Amino acid sequence: MDPRMLAAFIAVAEEGNFTRAAERLHLVQSSVSASVKALERTTGLRLLYRGTRAVTLTAEGRSFLPFARAAMEAMEAAQDSAAAIAGGIGGHVAVGVLATPDIVSIASSIATLHQRHPDLRISVKSALGGSLALQDDVLANVLDVCFVVLPFPQSPELTVEPLLTGKFVLACGTSHPWAGRSSAVTPDELSGADLVEFPRGFTLRDSTDRELAARGVTRRTSVEVPHLDLISSYVAAGVGVGFVTEWVARDHPGLVALHTPWIDMHWTVAAAWANTRRLSLATETFLETVRENCRRAIENDEMLFAPDAR
Repeated sequence: MDPRMLAAFIAVAEEGNFTRAAERLHLVQSSVSASVKALERTTGLRLLYRGTRAVTLTAEGRSFLPFARAAMEAMEAAQDSAAAIAGGIGGHVAVGVLATPDIVSIASSIATLHQRHPDLRISVKSALGGSLALQDDVLANVLDVCFVVLPFPQSPELTVEPLLTGKFVLACGTSHPWAGRSSAVTPDELSGADLVEFPRGFTLRDSTDRELAARGVTRRTSVEVPHLDLISSYVAAGVGVGFVTEWVARDHPGLVALHTPWIDMHWTVAAAWANTRRLSLATETFLETVRENCRRAIENDEMLFAPDAR
C-alpha cells in the first residue's frame, strides 16, 4: 500500500475537504482525490461520503482512520531511525506562529536547518486567531508544532515548553502629551485614555483586561489590531497608548515607554505540540534549533530571560 494513499486519506478525513487537504499536503486536488480512490480500491472499502459541501467519514472510514494514523507514525519512525543512522534528516515540519514579531527567531532557525539538512522542508502558517487557534490546528494534526504566548486555556492533550519571557510596558507616541513626563501614569489617568490593543482572545488582551479591571481602570479601546507591529505603528502615530514588549518600546524610534509601577505584566513564548502522537525527528531537530536561538537571545539581551528565571 502506497503511504501517499494513507497520507491523503488522513488529510481529507481531518480537513473534511479535498481542497484544504491538498493545500496541507502541497499537492493538487486531483492528486489527493486519486490517492483516496486508489486506497478505497485497494482496501475494498468505501471510506468517505463525498457531499457537495463537505466530506465525511463512513463507518468503515471511522474505523480505518486510527489504524491509518498508526501506520503512518510507524513509517515515519522507521524513516527517522534510518535517517539517524545515515546521518541525514529529511521530511516536513508544519509550524504555526502568531501574528507577532519573530521573537523566537523562527526565520533564523529555518535558515540554519536549510544549511544543515537540505532535505528538511519547513512550512510556516501565521494565525490571526491567537494561541487558541494555533492549539486547535495542532490538535487537529494540521500543524506539527506551534509557538504560543502564555497563559491561555490549554488542552490536556497539548505539551507546552516555555522558551522566552519578557516584560510588557505601556507606551505612547513621541507626540503624545505623556511623552515628556517623568512621573508615573496612574490608573485614574489611564481610565478613559484611548487604547490600542489586540482583539479579545489574544493573550495580551486577556492579560490587560484582567490587570486593568483589578485596578479599577475604565477601558476605552480605540483600535483593535491582531499584530504587535500594528499596535506599535498606531501608538507611534498618536492614535492612543498601548502595551508592547519592553524591547519593542526600546527599539522603536516613535515610541516612548511610560512608567506604570502599579502594573506588572510579562509575556512568555512557548513551543507547543500534541502529546497524543510522537514528534518526528524532523520536528525534534527544528525545536532544538529554536531552543539554541532562544538561549543565545537570552545571553545577548538583558530584556529577555528564561521563563524559570523570572
